[in-house]
This record gives sequence, structure tokens and C-alpha cells, in this order.
Amino acid sequence: MTGNIIIGSDHRGCAMKAALKEFMQGLGMTVEDAGPFTDAPADYPEFAAKVASGFCKGWGWDNGTTCVERSGRGSRGMPRNCS
Repeated sequence: MTGNIIIGSDHRGCAMKAALKEFMQGLGMTVEDAGPFTDAPADYPEFAAKVASGFCKGWGWDNGTTCVERSGRGSRGMPRNCS
């Protein structure tokens, strides 16, 4: 699998995001990490905005987004009005 993807999380998802990044790079994907990079409390909307911006610049996967919540449930959606 090849392609570009951008990922981000809140501070509590930092370790999971790092594992996901390594896994996806192992599949041959180019992964842009929008942060955060430590488990110190952080302002999640800042990272969400970076992911949304990257997605609109073509760093999406399969024309959709995949979100992993703390509970482990996943959701998939399409962005709208990317500008």
C-alpha cells in the first residue's frame, strides 16, 4: 500500500499515534504527523486543524478520514468545504 496520510491526536493518544505511524510507514505509506509529540496536556483543536488542512492538501487516505476514539471505535467521514 502506498500513499500519503496525515495523522494527529490529543495528548492521550500520542503513544497510539506513534504506533500507527510506524505501522503505516511499514506498509510503504508516507505519514505526516501533525502532533502532539509528547503526552503533556495539549490543545487538541490545534492538531485537528493541522490534520484537516493536510487532508485538504491531498494528504488523505482513500478520499476519506479515519478517526480512532479513546474507546477504540472508528468512524469514517468525508470532509466538506475544504478551503
